[in-house]
Amino acid sequence: MAEKTVAADYRNPNITPLKQLAVFTLTFFCYIGLHSMRAAWAYSKSTLSKQYGYAEWVNGGVDVAYLLSYSLGMATIASMTNRFRLNLYIGIGMILAALSFSSFALTDAIWGKFLVPVMFVGMALNGLFQSTGWPGMMATMSNWFGKGRRGLLLAFWSVNANVGNILGSVVCENLNENWKLNVLVTASISVVIGLIIILFLQPKPK
Repeated sequence: MAEKTVAADYRNPNITPLKQLAVFTLTFFCYIGLHSMRAAWAYSKSTLSKQYGYAEWVNGGVDVAYLLSYSLGMATIASMTNRFRLNLYIGIGMILAALSFSSFALTDAIWGKFLVPVMFVGMALNGLFQSTGWPGMMATMSNWFGKGRRGLLLAFWSVNANVGNILGSVVCENLNENWKLNVLVTASISVVIGLIIILFLQPKPK
């Protein structure tokens, strides 16, 4: 069902500090999940090229594929926030991004084959689905927080990117550079967060 993004009205009795805290926290963790996958890729790609003997430029090509798909997604599906329930838009986007990101690790783990084309396609789709994150979360935040406080709140909220990078790096360091586990663990974290978003994020005040 179509759902319009509306600015938060503090006279609305359904907007309470507790509900605002829940929205802030859920969207905060959502972006942590997305950035943990980005950190895991950055941490693991040099290990991949050494282990499987492909040229370093392949990793650069994968980065380009990811960024182009992310840009394409921001120009297309990012404009669809008004057409879907935002909790589904964000949560499903996270889950699909995680499944795409883990595709080449799953292929290697299940069939014992590392395939560069699967990595290219998986990372490209990962970028496309990750593009639902930022616009979906910004639309949700604007529904719950008025313009007067939004700038300050977003300053604190934006720390999530750094926290996600730290989380991804800590996971990778504790897994002893096992690239498959790096990818699968951070993808699993994102799937769990995506499910929580679908179940518990209220897109706008009732």
